[in-house]
Amino acid sequence: PLDVIRMWIGHFTESMSSGEPVSFEYRHDPGGKEVWLMNTVSYLGTYSSGFPRFAYVIFDNTRNKLTERALEESQKKYQALIETNVDFIWEMDSRGRYTYCSPQMERLWGIKPDEMLGKTPFDRMSPEESDRLKEAFLGIMKVPHQFEGLESIAIDGHGNPIFIETS
Repeated sequence: PLDVIRMWIGHFTESMSSGEPVSFEYRHDPGGKEVWLMNTVSYLGTYSSGFPRFAYVIFDNTRNKLTERALEESQKKYQALIETNVDFIWEMDSRGRYTYCSPQMERLWGIKPDEMLGKTPFDRMSPEESDRLKEAFLGIMKVPHQFEGLESIAIDGHGNPIFIETS
């Protein structure tokens, strides 16, 4: 197709003017079959005749592209599930800081989810409750395992105590 030829000429020209390899990807549909090609073209100088010399590598990237698309679709479904769930769902890093808080945090706790990012659950507890729960979490972290029914009391965005069960 003419558009593919023009694209290749553009990348050849770019490599020739920059002196650097140029990588690009495009969709090719031979006979209606979806194929993704990852390409690198490199200008190598000129022949004695004055014509430019190029090297190119073409890699069939279809499997990676289709896997990437399936992962994106799965992530969208997961995100929709998390955001419509009635429970507060969260993720933490290895230091126990929130890296994700679902939108339900605002409805249940009166705190915008992004206000808790980088903080720990202990930041919303009394010092006594924080000490008690830290001890329980240390036990869980020493030998990571599934747990349920860990009860605690936190302080919501309005200063009121809220009773939490963590699983």
